[in-house]
Amino acid sequence: MQTEPDSTLEQMPRPGLGSKSISRDLAVSLTLLLLLFAAVLSGVGYFKQSRTMLADVQGKADEAVERIAGILAVPMWNVDYTSVGLVTSVFGQNELVDYIRVLDPDGGEVYKLLKDNPFAAGIVRRHDIVYRDRIIGSVEMGFSLRPYQARLDRLLFVSLWTTLGAVVVVLTATGLLMRVFIRKPLSDLRRGIGRVAKGDYSYTFPEVQHAELREIALRVREMSRDISARENELQGVNRALTAAEEQYRSIYENSLAGIFQFSAVGRVQRCNPAMAAIFGYADEDELRAAVDDVAEGLFVDPADWETLLQDLRERGGVSLFEARFQRRDGSGLWGTISARAILEEQGALAGVEGMFVDVSERKQAQDELAELNRHLESLVRERTSDLAAKAEELERANERLRALDRMKSAFLSSVSHELRTPLTSILGFAKLLNRDFRRHFFDKAGEDASLVIKGRRMMENLEIIEREGDRLTRLINDVLDLNKIESGRVEWNDTPIDLGEMVGRAVSAVQGLFAEKPMIELRLDLAKDLPHIYADQDRIEQVLINLLNNAAKFTDEGTVTVSGRRTAGGLAEIRVEDTGVGIPPADLAKIFEKFHQLRPADTLQDKPKGTGLGLTICREIVEHYGGSIWAESEPGAGAAIVFQLPGVGEDETEAGGAREGATCCAPGPGERGPLILVVDDDPAVNSYLSQIFEGEGFRVARSFDGESALECARSLAPDLITMDIMMPIMDGKTAISRLRSDPALAAIPVLVVSVVKGEAFGADAALEKPIDVERLLGTVHGLLNRRECRQPLMLLNEGGEPLAAPITLCAGDIVNCTADELWQRVRDGFRGTVILPYGAEKRIDVSALASRDGVSVLILANGGSVGDALAAHPYQGADPTEA
Repeated sequence: MQTEPDSTLEQMPRPGLGSKSISRDLAVSLTLLLLLFAAVLSGVGYFKQSRTMLADVQGKADEAVERIAGILAVPMWNVDYTSVGLVTSVFGQNELVDYIRVLDPDGGEVYKLLKDNPFAAGIVRRHDIVYRDRIIGSVEMGFSLRPYQARLDRLLFVSLWTTLGAVVVVLTATGLLMRVFIRKPLSDLRRGIGRVAKGDYSYTFPEVQHAELREIALRVREMSRDISARENELQGVNRALTAAEEQYRSIYENSLAGIFQFSAVGRVQRCNPAMAAIFGYADEDELRAAVDDVAEGLFVDPADWETLLQDLRERGGVSLFEARFQRRDGSGLWGTISARAILEEQGALAGVEGMFVDVSERKQAQDELAELNRHLESLVRERTSDLAAKAEELERANERLRALDRMKSAFLSSVSHELRTPLTSILGFAKLLNRDFRRHFFDKAGEDASLVIKGRRMMENLEIIEREGDRLTRLINDVLDLNKIESGRVEWNDTPIDLGEMVGRAVSAVQGLFAEKPMIELRLDLAKDLPHIYADQDRIEQVLINLLNNAAKFTDEGTVTVSGRRTAGGLAEIRVEDTGVGIPPADLAKIFEKFHQLRPADTLQDKPKGTGLGLTICREIVEHYGGSIWAESEPGAGAAIVFQLPGVGEDETEAGGAREGATCCAPGPGERGPLILVVDDDPAVNSYLSQIFEGEGFRVARSFDGESALECARSLAPDLITMDIMMPIMDGKTAISRLRSDPALAAIPVLVVSVVKGEAFGADAALEKPIDVERLLGTVHGLLNRRECRQPLMLLNEGGEPLAAPITLCAGDIVNCTADELWQRVRDGFRGTVILPYGAEKRIDVSALASRDGVSVLILANGGSVGDALAAHPYQGADPTEA
């Protein structure tokens, strides 16, 4: 297909000296390459010839100097300097020799031969003259390289001219070949590319013969098609960009937030209408004209602008930078800036662009809320102060009540003992008078009716004295029993008890009482597997008889049933149930309180039937043995009093009978979990504690006295020990002292569980009997955790007497210190928990203490020990008013 020649291409200037030409560049390149090759080849040849020449001259020089030294040996020995001169002249005829010097042994010249350029020789050789192994002088010869150098120069000249001739021939042949095979096909390609460049993407290139140029033509055709497709695609992209630009412009101009671009020196470069409106200007031009410097014109404090620029330089961007700004009319507003830095190529800050939001309303709301919070904090501080004062007042009142209670107990004990002696005399003399009166008075009265009537009246009065005396005796005995139990002065004669037999004896003891009420049927229902217990038999019988008496007193007809069973947990449960009047729901918990009886009878208002202490004594006895007692009832449908006691097995019953020789009972093989050693001489309590711990997943070992407890601790290394105080052989106090003095056992936590109140005897914590199960388990878990967690503790203890560690905290050893020492340690970087006793917040600035980083504050409850922290609030630098 023939194509019209491209006139544009034809008009383009031909390659000249000032433009690039493939032919010229190729010719120059070939010339340079050939010249370089010739130069390298000539240089290599010249170098090799030079090395060969130098080696030849050096070899001849060595040979000549050695020969002349051998010839001169005899003349030098004979001091025949004439012969020396002749020999030297012969060797000097060599064209390579420049000079010859003959020296004596001291270095003096004997003879010398010089030519045209003496002492300018290229090679110098020196050799000793030896005669009969003795050095008698030396000879020095200088050799010239000039003859060889002339031959090398001629060789190099011929080589260069030969190379230049070859270059001319190669360049001529190359020019002819390039004209035929390169310039003409390239001209055709140039014309075709020119057509494509003008937009004629359908142009077809003429047929090209050479594969390389044909590949170029094919690539140009593909390029033209790609350019056509991309041009169409670019047109679509341009239309999309135009639409996006319009959309962005709409967002930019209609945004409610201010959008801006400032220079690094504070000039307003661009901003949207919202930005201008926020600051009180009509449009962007007016804002730009009015504000020469952003720092002075928009910021209330110019330092905020510098801070913003510094943040942008360091981080490249900021988010929600808050500052106070000023409007055109001088009014202030609060705003936030979110912006990024515009950087120059060198990395310097060129400008700022971002968004501005007016937050004046939110800031005002925050200020109002802060003011409200300050007011609330003030109210909380006042309320806290009032509560602290009231708490202190209540503490004083409680102390007075405790003192009155102690006085009451002492008074009751004293009065009861003082009343018992005269009461015994009154009852004795009343019974004596009644017996003598019956024996003698009626016989002497005879038939005198008035005397008989008076006698019978006197007998009735004496019987009233006896009956009321017995009643008063029971009341005094109940008061004394309760007072003894509460003061811990009761002697408990614990022995193994067959509970079934004991219940039978108690029922037999009250048969007479029920015989007086034939409308009541007394029933007994005991399970065969009823467990044994270890307790004071008289006290447990007293509980049963009290419950049966109550049942008979409040039942007119129906049944009273005594039943017994073993619970799923191994406890012995006794239930005394009647079909009497029942107990109102409001009184179910109150009936175990002192001097309380069912309404309307109350010892403080009416004359009760009884003392109102029977159920209270029952509760004290049951709880002494780690048991529990409660009432169940529905009004009009009777009532049931139920109590449970820890049961023991047959082996434990036998151990209780001979516990003086008891040793450690270790846990079974294969068991897992922390090991607790339970030490208590009472098998029932020992078993009860063991069952509690086993139910929590602990391993349990048991011991019944302090001496065996020490042996058990050494052999088993328990994780914790519970210790009774009053035990045979070795008491708990001595055992704890021995544990603490033994380095291998001193670190084992010890928990005292005893009827002795308010004493720990060197243990880590102490609990009183009767046992509160939840408090017991909480204390055990706290002591076990304490071995793994060592948070520093500091206790404000200005009394000087160290207190025990808190049993409810995961903590380490406590540092007892005064207020001054406490503040000094805090200033020195103390991090941990600070414990303040009740009332210390009046002397210590709790807010300042709690604001310290890493410091927690624990305030103890009113009247509590360190281990009874009922009101603990940890501060972690937060708002102290929350405490």
